[in-house]
Order: sequence, then C-alpha cells, then structure tokens
Amino acid sequence: MSNPIISMACASIPLMEAAGFQHAIKGARKQGSKAARQQGSKGRRSLPDTRLPCAPLLPCCLAALLPCCPLPFPAFIYIPHPDTPSMAVVSISIGGSIMSPHDADPAFIRDLAALLLRKAKKHRLVLVVGGGTPARRYIELCRLFGADESFLDEVGIRATRMNASVLLSAVRGMAYPRVADDLDEAVNASHRFPIVVMGGTHPGHTTDAVTVFMGERLHADRIVITTNVPGVYTADPKKDPDARLLERLTPEKLVEIVGSMPHEAGSKGVIDPLGAKLVARSRIVTYVLDGRDLRSLDSAIEGKRFRGSVISP
Repeated sequence: MSNPIISMACASIPLMEAAGFQHAIKGARKQGSKAARQQGSKGRRSLPDTRLPCAPLLPCCLAALLPCCPLPFPAFIYIPHPDTPSMAVVSISIGGSIMSPHDADPAFIRDLAALLLRKAKKHRLVLVVGGGTPARRYIELCRLFGADESFLDEVGIRATRMNASVLLSAVRGMAYPRVADDLDEAVNASHRFPIVVMGGTHPGHTTDAVTVFMGERLHADRIVITTNVPGVYTADPKKDPDARLLERLTPEKLVEIVGSMPHEAGSKGVIDPLGAKLVARSRIVTYVLDGRDLRSLDSAIEGKRFRGSVISP
C-alpha cells in the first residue's frame, strides 16, 4: 500500500514545478523514490523527512493558505514556528478602562501597540481586551428595559470584541488576523502568531477570567492585569483615603479582598471575584498595574520590577 505522505507529495510536484521550484523538487523526488523502494522491499518502516524548506519561496497567496491546509500537505512543507524555548508566554488583560475610559485615545492606543509589537519579538502575547465605558453604558441601557443578566453579559462581550478590534487593527503586523472567539481558537492561533487578540468569550466569564484561563491553557510564564489604578489596594482607593497599595500578596489574600464584592454584568473593580479565584487556582505569578503606565507595563511583561502588585503563591 502506498504511503499517503509520499503520494500527496508526488501529486503536488506538478503544481510546484509550474511555480518554478524545480531545484527544490529534484532532491525531494530522489528522497521520495528511495523511501518508496525501501518500504516496498522491507515492509513498514520509518520514512526519511521529506519536508521541503521552501515556505519562504512560495507565492504569498499559497503561503497564506498553508496553515489552513489539511494534513498531510503541511507534513512535507516546513513552516517556521514562533513557539521557541526562548519566547516567554504572557497572558495580558487590557482593561476596558484603559482602552475606552470615556472616549478612545488614538495616541495612547498607538503607543500601547508600539510597546506590544516590540515585546512580541521575544514573547508570545495573548491580549484580552475589556469593554470599558461603552460596555457599561449599553449594559445599563439594556438593564433599564428589563434584560436579564445572561443577555447583559452578551452585550458586554460584544463591546469587548469591538475594543479588541481596535487594538487588533493597531498590532495587525504581527497578530492573528481576527479577534479570537473562544479559548480553543486563541490557543491554536498562539502557536502560529506572536500576538493573539480577543475579548470576552462566554456569559459569566469576565475578561479577567478569560486572561487567566488562557494563562492556564498556554502554561504562561506570567499573567498581567492592567487597570486604571496602580495595583491591588486594601480597599477601594477612590472611596477610602486610607487604602494602601499592596506591593506583594498571596492569591488567597487577593480572594479575601475582592471575593466578597458583588459582581454583575458591567461592574468595575481592579479584578473581579471570579478572576481572583482563578488566579488562586492557576498558581501563576500575576502582576496588577495601571495600564496607562507603559513603562511599568513594559517591565511587567519582561518579568522585571515595576510599580504595582505582585500576586504570588
């Protein structure tokens, strides 16, 4: 019985010849023929690697289709992989209060995108974007007309994805080309692109929670949560002048601080109760900081000292 990889490779050779890759095909044809003879004379055995390192030479339209092709086509075409041991994985929550505090600030978004693009040269980044003021505005309007919490969650998710679309447009040069709809899509995309942008996923799952879910799925080196205050305080600093910034705390202390806070669609807080519980479960070092402080964000992505809170087991 013929080997399917060799058969597929041979069937693809005329197409590649037409594209002008005779020099790359000649060696592959020899390897394939030799492998076929060995298989016929000695039964089943492991075959030599017949992949062609020619993806950079393919026309752009074909190269763009390679990640979507079913096996075994990619089995003999080598595609450079960004997933290397030297690239740290960082799951980042971009708070909606950062993206859309009242009105979007194009200059800030441009500076934020420039930072993320620089970091993506040596890191794999997942960016989970919150809804901000637009989400709360529409949620409150729908609540006024009697919408239930599940429906309000859906409204919030749509708002997060709109904000995510704005950020994606600013980092598109190195990013997965669409806003990921769910965790599975984001995980798969993260193995092929250094930046993946997403918003909310399912009703009841906040963007903080999605950020931690992604950190768990990708075995992230760290999680970064950006908000509009410098970190985790003993109380709400906007309401209590005696509130103190906690530079270091355990996940259990975080749950104690935020766990009793009521949570509903559109509610605000440095991190929501569900996100705090997931941080405790994940045991991944988590940084909380003011996302408007790009110098601190830069340091946090690198795992260096920054102004904010470190949540560590």
